[in-house]
Parts: sequence; C-alpha cells; structure tokens
Amino acid sequence: MATPQELVSALREHKAKANEIRTRLDAINKEKEQWFLAKSGFSSKIKALISQIKELRLQRDSLTKDVKDFKVKRNSAHKELMTVAPEIKDHSVDRELLRKRPEFIKTQMDRIETAIETSGMSFEKEKELMKKLKALKKEFQSVTLARAEAREIRDLSAKVHDLGKEAQTFHHLVVHKAGESQKVHEQIVSISKQIDALKPKEKEALSKFLEFKKQLNELYPSLKSEYAEMDKIKEQLDKLDSERVQSSFAKKAQSLEQLKISVEDKIKGKKKLTLNDLLIFQKEMGNQERKRR
Repeated sequence: MATPQELVSALREHKAKANEIRTRLDAINKEKEQWFLAKSGFSSKIKALISQIKELRLQRDSLTKDVKDFKVKRNSAHKELMTVAPEIKDHSVDRELLRKRPEFIKTQMDRIETAIETSGMSFEKEKELMKKLKALKKEFQSVTLARAEAREIRDLSAKVHDLGKEAQTFHHLVVHKAGESQKVHEQIVSISKQIDALKPKEKEALSKFLEFKKQLNELYPSLKSEYAEMDKIKEQLDKLDSERVQSSFAKKAQSLEQLKISVEDKIKGKKKLTLNDLLIFQKEMGNQERKRR
C-alpha cells in the first residue's frame, strides 16, 4: 500500500495535469466562442440581406407590373392614333367654301323665294330667279358640307393630338418605371453578391466552431479522469488520516488506563501520589460522575 507521502506526491501530479488540461480547455473554449460569435455575425448579416432582397423583389415586381400596364395603355393609345390619323388625310376641304358665310347665302335664298312668291313678274324673270335660287341652294349645301367636314377634321385633329399626348405620357411612364425597376434589380444583384461573399465565411466559421467543440469533447474526459484519480487519492488519504487518528486515540486511552491502574495500585499500597497521579485520578472520578448522571 502506498505511503501518505507517495499519495500526496501522486495527488500533486494529477492536480498539475488537471490544471494543464483546464488551461488547454479554457483556451480551446475561448477559440470556440470566438468562432461561434463570428458565425452568428455572418448569419445575422446574411439574414438581414436576404430580408432586403425579399422587400426589393416585391418592389421590383410592382414596378414590372406597372411597366406592363403602362405598355398596354401606350400601345392601345398608339393603335387608336394610327387608326384615326389617316382619316384626316381622307378629308379634303375647299378653303374658298370655308370663307363663305352660309347665313348670307341663306338670306339671299329667302329673298328670292319671297320675291317669287309675292311679286308679279314675267315667266322669264321667274325662271331666271329659280335658276339663281337653285345655284344658291347648291352653294349653301356645299358650304354647309365643307364646314361640317372642317369641324370633323378639327375634331379628328384634336383627338389625334390627345391620343398622341396620351401615348407619349404612357411611354414616359414606361421608361421611368422601367428605369426604377432596373435600379432595384441592380440592388438585388449587388446584395446577392454580398451574400455569396459572406456564405463561405459563415461556413468556415461554423467549421472552426465545430472543430474546437470536438476538441473540447475529446479533451474533457481526460480532465474528468484526473479529477476522479484525485478523488480516489483523497479518499485514501482521508482513510489513512482517520486510521491515524483512531490509532492515536487508542494509544491515549491505553496510556490513560495504565495510569489509572498505577494510581489505584498506589492507593491500595498507600503510596504517595504525585501531582500527575492526582490529576489523572480527578479526571477519572469526573468521568465516573458524568456516567452516573
């Protein structure tokens, strides 16, 4: 069986090894935590960037829809413009007729009709007026028709102008929205590149974290083993110490018993008692008194 000195020496060795392992564990754990924080940082950045991309995609989709809608409206206005514009060319108006006043012609016609109906005139004169009236009616009809065609041309021109303006407005909106959509798309591409750059770093940080975690798991049983050995040695030392104390008590009890017998023999032999003998005798009497109580 090992001596107390040998056990204490072994205990010191195991304690030194445990401290060394604990130091290594602390260093490994520090590295592990640093890589975990790095991995968490990269993950948070990637998550935030992905959230931005989702928002930007919704914005881009909305802009793309606007572009499609405005294109439909622009094309519709342009198509109608292409239908209306040729109609203007199909209408030709005599400018001379437009200069004439239909109300003046109508006044002349009314006068001739009144003269024919109320005045007594020769057949030749009436025939001449009828001819003139017929010419005025034809002229009145031509002027009226020319003015109607002129109004129609003005209306068509106004419609062509409005359709052209409408088509141009929608075209500007298409260009503007398409430009905004392109800018948003470029943002998405830029952020996607940032994510692609962060992912390898996140993967490396995770790999390092798991590597140091594995080292901890592999080294920790050694620390437990050293502590277990230390506990065993302490138990042995405690046992030896307990046996030493018990042995000391037994020796003291044996010595006291011998002294007690010696005192009793001296009393029986009526020999002189020393001060030490009296102290021992007094202590024994005190013990007997306590036992009776």
